[in-house]
Amino acid sequence: MTAFVKDEDRRFIENLIADYTATGMMMGVAKEPDADPEDGGVPQAMWAEEVDPEGWVSWKPLPSTVTEAEVRALEKQFGAEFPPLFRAFLTTRFVMDLGGGGVRLPALPSDAPLGELQSMLEAWSPLHEAGYLAFAHDTNDAGPLCFDTQRRREDGDCPVVLIDHELAGDIVHGEPPFREKLEQIAQPAFESFRDLLTRAFLD
Repeated sequence: MTAFVKDEDRRFIENLIADYTATGMMMGVAKEPDADPEDGGVPQAMWAEEVDPEGWVSWKPLPSTVTEAEVRALEKQFGAEFPPLFRAFLTTRFVMDLGGGGVRLPALPSDAPLGELQSMLEAWSPLHEAGYLAFAHDTNDAGPLCFDTQRRREDGDCPVVLIDHELAGDIVHGEPPFREKLEQIAQPAFESFRDLLTRAFLD
């Protein structure tokens, strides 16, 4: 039986986050200790130091407690399995926004780790029937970055495409077939999730 998350994938994520945190760019708006878990901001458990006068705080990654069952439930809800390395990202460390190379990955805060990803998947649910799974943001605000699950590789990873949100809206609210029309506007962005992480955060 294939492991839900491979040890080498988990190590890859651990090393990437360690390299990212070494840059010292981990700043976010501090969340009030009694705030709703679904509210934005850095939860107190992830504060690396005192909150500054403007309400910003440096954050630290923490070991994740996200379970295989929670990730599988999200996959079942949206009808597609995540690439193996993305599963490792979701279950290895609690992190706030990781941004680089035109990409912003969803925050995984300790008090609501899958909340932002679930909201994004729900917002772009019309794309899923066509095989596109929205999982990250393009920092130029052109649209969501999506896994193309209908072009999955042998290792389970997926190509990543950028879908223009304005053009996509016209398509998914129009007449089918959606896949053929979305293919015409889906811009190849990365060969895979591993390629995305390597080019955006490690190169």
